[in-house]
Parts: sequence; structure tokens; C-alpha cells
Amino acid sequence: MSETDNFKFARNWIQSQHLGQDQISSYKETFESSTFKLLQIDNFLLPSIMEEMHVYLNNEAIYEDVHKLRSPSRNVTREEWNLAKPEDHFLSFSREKGAKDEFKASKNCFRFNAFKIALRRAEIMDYFKQITGCTIKGLQKVIANRLTHESILKPHDDKLESRSLCCILYISPNWLPEYGGEFQFQHHPEHSSSDYKESFVPVCNRLVIFAPLTSHQHSVLPIHGNEQSNPRLNFSFWFHN
Repeated sequence: MSETDNFKFARNWIQSQHLGQDQISSYKETFESSTFKLLQIDNFLLPSIMEEMHVYLNNEAIYEDVHKLRSPSRNVTREEWNLAKPEDHFLSFSREKGAKDEFKASKNCFRFNAFKIALRRAEIMDYFKQITGCTIKGLQKVIANRLTHESILKPHDDKLESRSLCCILYISPNWLPEYGGEFQFQHHPEHSSSDYKESFVPVCNRLVIFAPLTSHQHSVLPIHGNEQSNPRLNFSFWFHN
């Protein structure tokens, strides 16, 4: 079977330069040899699909605020968040919860939901398995988030029982490094004294893939600059084994 046949469905979503066997082998080598077991792929989705997903998340989607304390670990109201000690804050941002009534039948909303369904296809899951070497048996969870200068995501790991791979796709056109909001990896202080870090600017159509290991943590650095007119949008999904 040819490479084209292997990823015939995937080519409806993923740019073709990422689907050749040589590139797949290179991605796997990069993932397996990296300090934090991670991989960055730029220009991942087809441009037309990325544009439609951006329009949906930026203009047509409804969001709900999510606030969570670190201790005790639980979701809280905005009032409880404001009353809590800053050291107890864990995460605060807005999460997509569906389309506004007037956009429920839009092509952008359709594309967004179709991509969530596409991630469950065996061919797509096999692609992620091949570029990482991780065991993947199904899609565990999909969410989309909107972050601004008020948002917080403190260091943590994504390790949960049966979770095998974590993926974040950035969807904010024209995002510049000076806007902040980098996705940062660091060693877990309980496992290593190393201060080595790796950070990723949330450039539009950049996919960051990482293994959910307890040996390292990740967080989002403070956002500033142009976030009001160009919020930090991301689409996150997790696979299980």
C-alpha cells in the first residue's frame, strides 16, 4: 500500500509534508530522543481548515469561565477564586461550550466539530502512534480554550490512568513572541534539581505533542500585548492506551 493510501483520509486535514514515511520516522526519532518526550509540528492542518476553526473559536463560539484551585483541587466560582490566596490558584481561563445560536449551522462550526470526530478515526490515531511510538487505543478528551492576560495555568503534569499522549494545537493568527503565553516544560522539582526548560510560542497552526510523564511539568507563561483583539486560542486533545 502506498503512503497516499495509508493516509488518504488524513490528507483531508493534515498538510501532506507531514505524512511521508521519512518525515514520520524523523518525528518519532525527535520525540523519543527529546528531554521531555515532546514534539513540535508547524503548519499542521490545511490552511483552509485552520482558518475555519479560527473563525469559529474567535467569533462564533460561546465560552464559560473555568477556575480551579490547587488546594483543595476543585473548580470554584469567580467569587471563590477572588477570595482564595494567590498561591492556591491553579488555572483560570475560558472553555468553549458550543456555538452561538446564529452560528450553529455555520461551515466553521461544522468544521470544528468534524475535526473532533476525525480524531477518533483509526487512521488519524495510527498517525499519532507512528510519529511518537506511543500506544493509542482511543481518543480520551477534546477541549478548546481561550486565554487572555487574566488567565493562569500553573505547573502540573497531565498524567492520568490510561492517558498515553497529549496534544495542543494553537489557533491564533499573527501571534507574536512579545505577546507571551508560551507553553513551558520543566523538570518536576520532586524528580530533578535541573532548571532546564523548553518553551513554545503559541504560533498559529503549531501542534505540540508530549507524553504525560510525572517526571516533568508544563505551564502557560503570562500573556500580555495584543491578547484582547487576538486571544490565545488552543485546541487540546488526549489519547488513551
